[in-house]
Amino acid sequence: MIDSGVAMIYVSEMKRSLRFFIETLGMKLVEQAGEGWAVIDAGGGFRIALHAARADGPQPGQIGGMSIGLEVKGNFDETIGIYENRGMVFRVVKNPRVMMAFFADPDGNPFYMSKAVRA
Repeated sequence: MIDSGVAMIYVSEMKRSLRFFIETLGMKLVEQAGEGWAVIDAGGGFRIALHAARADGPQPGQIGGMSIGLEVKGNFDETIGIYENRGMVFRVVKNPRVMMAFFADPDGNPFYMSKAVRA
């Protein structure tokens, strides 16, 4: 049985990516192996692995890559406002079922934050 997992993202600059996930998003570093690999705890058992890109492998920010969703715990608008004050830019979409704020990391990898709307 699968108990947990990570979503892997190829990055062009490990230090820059670590600053983004730890300082900007407020996540925690779980482990790091030099400049080639790091694991970030995004909360709720969700982990993100950062892998240094190589010339012969997948490249950061390519169209058709993966997107990672992060669930917002508190007030959606207040949360997005906090991140906007930290310099992040969002495309916000709200409908009767869910609120979503789309953004990208420094390499252009797509992400979104979401919060279900309770009826």
